[in-house]
Amino acid sequence: MSNINIITNYSAEDIERIIDNFYSPTCQLSIEQRQQLNTILENLQYSTLAWDFSWKLLDINKSTSVQFFGAVALCNKISKNLSELDNNQIQQLFQQLIQRLIFYISIHAKQIITKLTVALDHLILHMIPDKWTNGITAIINLFTQSQNEFLIQHPEKAHLIVLNILTILPEEFSRINVSKSQRSLIRLELEKEFPNVLNYLQFIISTYNQIEILSKIFSCLSKWLEFGISILKIEILFEYLFNSLNNEYLFDDACDCLSVLFTSPDALKYPSTFSHLLPYVIQFETILDQCLTIGNKEKAEYITKLITQFGENLVQLIVQMSMTTNSQSQIVSHNFCRLVMKCTEIKGQYPIEETCSILTFNFWNALEEEINSINEKTNQEILLEVFHPYFEHLIEVLISKGKLPDNENIFTYEDKESFRCYRADIIDTMLCCILRDLDSILQMIVKQYADNIQVTEVCRIFFIDLIVNFCILKKICEILSRIVTILRESSSLVLNIFIQLLQNMGRNILHVEFLNFVRNILLLFSKDIDKPVLNLFLIVLQKFRCLFNGDMQWLKNHVDMVEDVANFFSQVIKKLPNIIHQCPDEEFILFIELIKNGIQLHEPGTLKSISTFTSNFIEYTKSDQRTINLLQQNGFEIVQILLQCIGGASPHHLIESLSLPLFTLSKSYIDWTTSWIQQCLNNPNFPTSSAKRHHRETLLKVLTAKQTSRSSFKDHVNTFSLACREPISKENYLS
Repeated sequence: MSNINIITNYSAEDIERIIDNFYSPTCQLSIEQRQQLNTILENLQYSTLAWDFSWKLLDINKSTSVQFFGAVALCNKISKNLSELDNNQIQQLFQQLIQRLIFYISIHAKQIITKLTVALDHLILHMIPDKWTNGITAIINLFTQSQNEFLIQHPEKAHLIVLNILTILPEEFSRINVSKSQRSLIRLELEKEFPNVLNYLQFIISTYNQIEILSKIFSCLSKWLEFGISILKIEILFEYLFNSLNNEYLFDDACDCLSVLFTSPDALKYPSTFSHLLPYVIQFETILDQCLTIGNKEKAEYITKLITQFGENLVQLIVQMSMTTNSQSQIVSHNFCRLVMKCTEIKGQYPIEETCSILTFNFWNALEEEINSINEKTNQEILLEVFHPYFEHLIEVLISKGKLPDNENIFTYEDKESFRCYRADIIDTMLCCILRDLDSILQMIVKQYADNIQVTEVCRIFFIDLIVNFCILKKICEILSRIVTILRESSSLVLNIFIQLLQNMGRNILHVEFLNFVRNILLLFSKDIDKPVLNLFLIVLQKFRCLFNGDMQWLKNHVDMVEDVANFFSQVIKKLPNIIHQCPDEEFILFIELIKNGIQLHEPGTLKSISTFTSNFIEYTKSDQRTINLLQQNGFEIVQILLQCIGGASPHHLIESLSLPLFTLSKSYIDWTTSWIQQCLNNPNFPTSSAKRHHRETLLKVLTAKQTSRSSFKDHVNTFSLACREPISKENYLS
């Protein structure tokens, strides 16, 4: 931070006054004054004074903002400047943290508890394994066997502290500032200690029945899985995970954990393990039936998401099981496809009566792609015969689902927009499975629906799209994409031919087949920096810049292309950061412009892709100082746009996508995000005057809570959005 060295003459009392003034809801400071105070507070957090004043601010007699700032400053010093302390001072710091953490959990100060837990986790990560072997076991024993009077009287609080520590520890591992060799040693120590974590979780399951404690188990497991712990190591908890879905109080947390499990990179490593999970997944049908019977749409949607996540990530396994000589495996594979079909054909009008069917479309697309990717013609023909009944029935279901309701007046404006996008997804899904059996499907349509005007209209839209979209260039790109995947270690001559082909394709060519072709080349050859493949990414950026050119209207008119490009950018940022590192500064500016404009789009699929790209870009900035600076310069405007959209500028059904960038920002740069949102919400008329003070304070509180889950965060943003829209709803109702 700049100006740290001049921060030497502030007392704890001075800092307290600055904080109270800065966060006061009645603050009359100008924007320039607020920015000046914000700079002072940021610099203070990293100054040497912070080792002293942070403890003085952590005083129950001071305001919550002051105490929280003390916790933040302490956390930042430990994570960035622990080398300023000697071993004795570190031991003293450790003891003070333990005592203060116990005190704050006794008074239920959740935000401060979370920040102190993060601080303690950073301290643990810096101490293991050199200064503290078996640190995780020691920390479990330290709290659970503590002689502290409060913890003796409330042993469950000790377990809450431990569970919080164990949950945040693997998450903070990615953020520690250590050398590469030290990072490897720390990772090895965490992996070595995981069996002790697992034993502890099993102890909690067998000993406690309080929901508050049990719910922590799922988030803890999720974080260790995301850290990279093999799914084989948690097999013993599989049955407990699935059974917890039957507990209404644990359902959300269990769903989140299973979602992480189902999308784990281990899925293709351990097919036999996941094949044993399939019968559990098929049993979800019982829960789904219960939800549909009582009309619990939200829970039905959760279950459908889990089913389709499993299917999308493990479609290769499902196909392989259908081909095996083991009849039981074949039955399980077919039962799974039947279950997905049941979710697709759920009765009711989308999006009013059901919202599950749309979630299944990606599975059917993935299944068709997997079958077509089989190289052996004999096996492919067998699979086509096996799965043909599903695809044929799917066409019937989709045609029925694509019909407008008899009374279109039941649709609000948002419903109409959702249904229009739903129809587009139906067309995309039909395209995947109709070409191979075009004759038989046409005969079926003519025979069954010749006199049905609505069905005829759906088919007309579909076939026009079929003719327009399946052009020669798309097919060429699709073929080349498969060729380059087969070649893999191609000669530079062949590779150069491919690159020349890409460079010479029209400047408007940015469809998904083209992008897949580029992506496959990048994935296969990007590690060899001597080859010209790195320029391919710049070609895509150049094409997109020429088309977009900062024009919001262009984005609105080309949402399909924007969705494909955003998905492409997301994949490259996540899987090939080495390519992003080499981009010139103007490309990062293009990303920022796409984010600012893209998050204002109203097309659900496109906005979801933009939000995912934005989230991945925010995560990426943590490894690139240039992008950190750019995000700091533009973050306030991005937050302002997001809040405007959440507050009413965008349809309410888009809240889930709009909340994702905000969630990632708050988890990655909590101090900046808090400051930006505070600045926005200090204006009582922003985003609307309907959101009262308690709505604004609640949103800020959620943002600063380190352990808020994605689903809980979305729910709070949704509540804030509804509060902002209240007068609009009444006005529409009265009119």
